[in-house]
Amino acid sequence: MAVTKQQLDGRGRTLSYADDILVYRQGRDRSDIADEVQKELDRVVAWCNDSGAHINHSKVTATWFSVDNHIVHADTPSVNMSGSEIARTASMKYLGIVFDRSLCFRQHVDYVIAKARNGLGAMKVMAASDITQWQLVMLYQALVLPGIEYAGAILTTSDNQMKRLERIQNEAMRIILGCTRDTPCVAMRYLLDFPSMAHRIALWRARAHFRISANTEHPLHEELGKERGNRLKRGKSWVGRAEDIIRVICEPTNIYAGEEWVCVPDKLDVKFTTITTLGRRCREWIPTAVEAEVRALIDENAEDGDVIIYTDGSVVRHQRCAWAFSAQSCNRTVKECSGAFATTTSSLTMEVMAVTNSFSWLESQDYVRACILSDSMSMIRKIETGRLRMQWVQSLGKSTLKQITFIFVPGHAGVEGNERADFLAGTANMIEGQPMDRGDIINALRESFRSEEFDDCMSTSVIRMRESGLKVGTARREHYRKRLKSMINQHRTGTISRATLINLLRRRSEHLWICPECNDDNLET
Repeated sequence: MAVTKQQLDGRGRTLSYADDILVYRQGRDRSDIADEVQKELDRVVAWCNDSGAHINHSKVTATWFSVDNHIVHADTPSVNMSGSEIARTASMKYLGIVFDRSLCFRQHVDYVIAKARNGLGAMKVMAASDITQWQLVMLYQALVLPGIEYAGAILTTSDNQMKRLERIQNEAMRIILGCTRDTPCVAMRYLLDFPSMAHRIALWRARAHFRISANTEHPLHEELGKERGNRLKRGKSWVGRAEDIIRVICEPTNIYAGEEWVCVPDKLDVKFTTITTLGRRCREWIPTAVEAEVRALIDENAEDGDVIIYTDGSVVRHQRCAWAFSAQSCNRTVKECSGAFATTTSSLTMEVMAVTNSFSWLESQDYVRACILSDSMSMIRKIETGRLRMQWVQSLGKSTLKQITFIFVPGHAGVEGNERADFLAGTANMIEGQPMDRGDIINALRESFRSEEFDDCMSTSVIRMRESGLKVGTARREHYRKRLKSMINQHRTGTISRATLINLLRRRSEHLWICPECNDDNLET
């Protein structure tokens, strides 16, 4: 909107979304702050008058934010709009978020919990009907979590407010599993693979940080990486806390700024072709037949003197990940390169890194056409949609390439070049660098939180489930209902209600009275 493009200079901004406008300024002198806000309000009113826009004065409010408790009753300079003094309020609601004067978000948590309880009520009604356990999980994710997740990343709440949000999830887990009130919450989280609310908010903060990092036009993008201070009452800002969370896995400054996958720029004079005619069914063929099909595709799409590059990404969970490529031209190997990292990422990430390094090598070569053979269908599908990695665009802009053909080859099917790249990845030496994409970092954080909560857990219920062979998240997709659901899950956790105990004894007593000849429990026969 033009109302935000013509705003005056000052320590603050004028923001707009749809028909909502927010003007804020910050500083140490209240009179100076009020003067700057007044000038900006006068400009907004003038723009509205010139544009024929109407301002609803009954909805206009002013709020002073400060960690000083005395500001509640202190006299503050007033501001007006169109000659009318703007009413001062202790809190402000903007885009569904309730901001209180000290930014402790207590009122927003009250608002969120009230909405979440409506969702819990719907879950209770559905749990009493013939609905399965995994469907209740879906209801929780659809009716309760979204309200808490909205703006959850920016909340700098106290421990007490966090506990109140945790109680909402605990109540939802009891509805889903049918467990008793004295069932340990960590045991229910183990069964459903639910992170604690503190860990959920940590993940939301990391995702929000990555969205800002990916969008170079975001107002907070330039603030990333700067040194963060601490507020006496609330500690670090949410951005500072997000950076601390990401540091558990890697340094935030090592993450590539900007979008990971971008549309092919019009100025990039390179033609891209993808071929996926060879499916995974080729693994059932004999190796010579697969090799012959691959050679036929290369002959159809490449000429003498073109470069043929086989890429591969290898991941050994909790041990290492590696990438490699082997380049051939005129029936001889011209370049081989590989690298490994002592961490776990995804195979797609390593496959992308192999292609990235091959393009970096091609910057210093004079090839015009290239064929890249990969066993990553996910990467080739992204290329089919017209998306490329930003690093590829930068390397291709420095190279002489005019045409690139990506060919899918099934992995471990006997293709000589692919097997060579796989061998190089398996024997690669450790190198320095940042191997993880943003999605890999989120997965690593989730795995770290899961390990922190369950690996050294001393809860007898969790120990009992581990000893019985139950894995994390076992109950998440089960289809048990009503009493059977309660009986199974209470038996797993070792906290059984009276009704469930009676039901268990009845079932077992019925089993004891089964006639060995008739195989039924009818005593008359």
